[in-house]
Amino acid sequence: MRTLLNIVILADYAQVHQQTGSTLAEAKATMEAAAKAAQEEAKRKAEERKKATQKPPVTPTAEPTAAPPSTPEPLPLSPSVGTLGLFPATVPEPTTTQSKGGLAL
Repeated sequence: MRTLLNIVILADYAQVHQQTGSTLAEAKATMEAAAKAAQEEAKRKAEERKKATQKPPVTPTAEPTAAPPSTPEPLPLSPSVGTLGLFPATVPEPTTTQSKGGLAL
């Protein structure tokens, strides 16, 4: 009876060992594939950065046939209209407050 028990235990051990080896092989293959993908991604990004930093080749341009358009002179603004902008033309003076020397509670 004891021999039969030893055979069963040995068979279980062999099965678990085989499953563990298979699991480890799968994990190793997955890690190698992930590392390869990460290396390819890093290489691709490095190439993109290298292309972005390189200056484009200078191509000779033809002489313009017409003179570039001249910029029109700005029209004078009347004082009543004022200029439109982000801030008003006149900035109000800040009001001054006098301290009475104590702490407000």
